[in-house]
Amino acid sequence: MEDATLAPVSPGRSRTLVDKLDHRVAVGAVSGTVIAALVAFDAGGNVLVLMFGALLLGIAGLAAAAL
Repeated sequence: MEDATLAPVSPGRSRTLVDKLDHRVAVGAVSGTVIAALVAFDAGGNVLVLMFGALLLGIAGLAAAAL
């Protein structure tokens, strides 16, 4: 099985993490994290609530984007 990181890159172009990921996955993760932050601050939550909510909704965003 070939590793995705070993795929050839065209000359003059460097690979970034976003190039390796599907853009939908990246957008889903960022969207989930932003929504979690908004919900936590709106509910008057503390830092732990914010971090836990960002983790859960970030994972949910990744799962939704992967479908």
